[in-house]
Amino acid sequence: MSTEDPTASELEKAGELNRARDWLEKDFDRARNAETAAINDFDKAIWLANAGAATVSIGFITSKGVLAPIQFYGASAFVLALVLLLVARFTAELNASRDRFRRQDASDRFFTKGLPISSLHAIRDTKFKTFKWLTLLLRYTAGILFVAGCIMTLAAFRPGA
Repeated sequence: MSTEDPTASELEKAGELNRARDWLEKDFDRARNAETAAINDFDKAIWLANAGAATVSIGFITSKGVLAPIQFYGASAFVLALVLLLVARFTAELNASRDRFRRQDASDRFFTKGLPISSLHAIRDTKFKTFKWLTLLLRYTAGILFVAGCIMTLAAFRPGA
């Protein structure tokens, strides 16, 4: 048996196949749980978007008749943040689903086609890392825009004016 890069049949002969199968099941469960968490995280994003919409509404309600330019920029920041947040959720969802599918596919190929165990290392490719960083960038940018929008919307508010 090639100890560095065994196939499923070599692992079975050595009595190690059940250990490999358990590891693959745990890894797949982790990927499936990450996909489920990404789906559930969408709900949190919607709450954050609603909080932003409420702040925008406060800005429009508190402005008397004429909207100050800074409030317009604040509202624009909120709208852009909402769009970025939805794109971030879509990107995270796509990446989690893609990761789960690739793990399942690699596991199937390992057991059915006799590929070496090193074939499992290619699951997280460059595209996975790119989507992960893109999602983080979109999330942080949306958060910054929400805060900036809140500041700009409330900056022009003058009670009693």
